[in-house]
Amino acid sequence: MNARRNVSKLVSLAGSLGVCGAAVFAGGGAQAQCFNLDFDVGIAGVWTGAPAGTTKGAADQAGTWDALPISATATNLQNVNGGITTADMSISNLTSGYFTDAVGVSGDNDKLLGDGCNSTAGTSLMINFSSLANGVYSVYTYAADPLASDPCNVSVTGAVEGTQAVSGGMASNNLIQGVTHSLHHVVVTNGQIHITCTDPSVGGSARVGGVQLRYHGGLTSRLYVNSTAAVGGTGASWGSAIRSLQDALFASEIGGMTTEIWVAKGTHEPTTGLGRSASFVLQDGLAIYGGFAGNETTTAGRNFEVNPTFLSGNIGVREDDDNSYHVVTATGVFSGAILDGFVIMSGNANGGGSNGTGGGILISDANPRIRSCTFRNNFGTEGGAVYITAASSLARFSHCTFAFNDSQSYGGAVSYHGVAGSQVAFGNCKFLGNDSAGYGGAVYSNNGGWIQFYNSIFSGNVAAG
Repeated sequence: MNARRNVSKLVSLAGSLGVCGAAVFAGGGAQAQCFNLDFDVGIAGVWTGAPAGTTKGAADQAGTWDALPISATATNLQNVNGGITTADMSISNLTSGYFTDAVGVSGDNDKLLGDGCNSTAGTSLMINFSSLANGVYSVYTYAADPLASDPCNVSVTGAVEGTQAVSGGMASNNLIQGVTHSLHHVVVTNGQIHITCTDPSVGGSARVGGVQLRYHGGLTSRLYVNSTAAVGGTGASWGSAIRSLQDALFASEIGGMTTEIWVAKGTHEPTTGLGRSASFVLQDGLAIYGGFAGNETTTAGRNFEVNPTFLSGNIGVREDDDNSYHVVTATGVFSGAILDGFVIMSGNANGGGSNGTGGGILISDANPRIRSCTFRNNFGTEGGAVYITAASSLARFSHCTFAFNDSQSYGGAVSYHGVAGSQVAFGNCKFLGNDSAGYGGAVYSNNGGWIQFYNSIFSGNVAAG
């Protein structure tokens, strides 16, 4: 496994993930490996039945919830698409079901948390999945007593996070990591996931109301992404493309085997939610290529003018000021971080500190290679499209266009703050119609460092300062 990945980025990245990229195999293999599972005691009450298909849970994963009876085994699990799969589940040390009507918990959360499985007193409840597709998963385990603060320790074999405590005792109807559920990330290579839930009190019984498995992608050197793909792609080919670029980035980050991501025409946003800090994060040793029609076999065969791939910060309310602070970020990446063939647009860095810089891309202490990209209609308090800082930045831009970006202070398109030894170069680039309310209609450079432009065009850029 490639050791280049930075595990510390996982939680941040997971928080910005979009549509589930499930796994589909032709010919009767394991199908669509995104699951919403609710353990249901089957006794009449507010907790009876599974949550509605519109319920996303903590995994941000809408779709079918499989209502499983309290049983030691379940075969052919139903996936979020409603399809029957070959995936199976078994539970060890199961003694009974539980049910409770928690004050303050209602609706689908009551159905998920108000009933479930109990372990035999003094033993761990062990939930085992088999016949899954290999790849990268996020595992959400709802191991909380909604009525009481009764801790449960949850671990997933092979997960990078180790054991997590879930306290229970809900004060609201919200799903909160550490209160209602745990979150683990795991690389599956043998088709299995093993969850262990333990009540740390002497003679205690572990309780689990449900589990969500979210599949991000397979373990291949190249992942394919297409925003119009059916849910169910491993990313191993155009025919099984992953729908979400964020899922592919997550699979690359934790899987550690991917060196290229190919992205077909279409639009991708950093999050399906409202978190403005969400961004597409560049990685060491990973080249991300856009501009494909969705059938090419080489990067030379794409035409990114005919088949534009948009990375857009236009999250939340359309045409409002709640867009992502930075559409793309590059922090601490030095080897082979490449972004090639994208339109980067609608970033809005109007926040405080670093969130006021680089609406299109924020580069900090990094050496990315940005090629054949267009930055347009981005805003930053400083550096409308691009903000570059830190001593070791050796960023390179080639054949890029910067058009109609705005800054409130410095650098309508680009603001560069370097020191001695840092270098930035722009080759065969165009700076068109950018605007700064302060200095540097196109580019503002301050402090030390070295900046070079060659074979580049500047036209229609305006600075009021």
